Formats: sequence, structure tokens, C-alpha cells
Amino acid sequence: MKHEPPALLAQFMKAAPGMGPTGEYLMHCFGAFDFNGITPKLPTTTFSGRMPRKVGDKTVELIEIGPAHTGGDTLVHVPAERIAVNVATLYREFAGATTSPNPAELFALMGEFWKKRRD
Repeated sequence: MKHEPPALLAQFMKAAPGMGPTGEYLMHCFGAFDFNGITPKLPTTTFSGRMPRKVGDKTVELIEIGPAHTGGDTLVHVPAERIAVNVATLYREFAGATTSPNPAELFALMGEFWKKRRD
């Protein structure tokens, strides 16, 4: 949201029907979303690397894996449940986008959790 505010995306979507193939692509990717009237809310807590948190009686670990499509992509790991959720780097019809100079780092991190899952 720091780079492309919702108001700009709303303007693109309004113009998309008259933009030929580019507009068709925008409608395909973002047509299901309404960007009008969104007021951005920035985080009140930030971290880099890893940040453990308590949620009820469970430990939840936030793990920085970006940049992928933003600079704040995060993996959520719940060790007691042996669950890792990576939703920040998944988007409609496209998975695992990364601008990292070494995409293998993301896969290595996910492999670390699969290994723990087998233990």
C-alpha cells in the first residue's frame, strides 16, 4: 500500500474497460476486488527475521520470507500444531512469486517446516 494506494488501483479499474488488452488483463486479475473507499491502516508492530507471539496458550512464530510480492511477506508457524501457513506469497492463479535474488531460500525455509513435520 506504500507504493500503490487503493485510490490509484480504483482509478486503474475504472479506466480498464477502455485500455484494450492491458485493461482485459487488469479485469482478469483484479476485477473481483473493489478498491473504492479503502482507508489504508499501517501496522502498529513490525519485525524482521522471526517474532514469536502467544495466542491463547499456543506459541505462534511469524517468519519474514519476503520480499515476494511485497516487502512484508510472512510465514505463520504454529509449532505445537505442526502447521505453517504461507498466504502472503499466494495470489489469484499464481503461487510462489518472489523477487528474491535466491528463490531457493523460500523453498529451503518451507523444507525446514516439512522436515519438522516428519519428526
